[in-house]
Amino acid sequence: TLGLVPDERVFLVLGGSRGAHSINRALSGVLEQVLELAQVVHLSGELDWAWVAERRAALPAALQTRYRAFPYLHEEMGSALAA
Repeated sequence: TLGLVPDERVFLVLGGSRGAHSINRALSGVLEQVLELAQVVHLSGELDWAWVAERRAALPAALQTRYRAFPYLHEEMGSALAA
């Protein structure tokens, strides 16, 4: 499972290949504001994964629990789309 809180809004963020980089940077600029409104499932891609993980670690603890970041998903992709 993705560890999401049931019955709360979920914002799924994903991009493909190198296009994910610009999406990752854009999300970073508004991440804390988005997390105030919804849980976020973020599929960053492999290239930005280390940077995204550092960004998550820098969030306030209360917001870290609302941010689920992954380089990619396989089996859990259905759960992410259904959320």
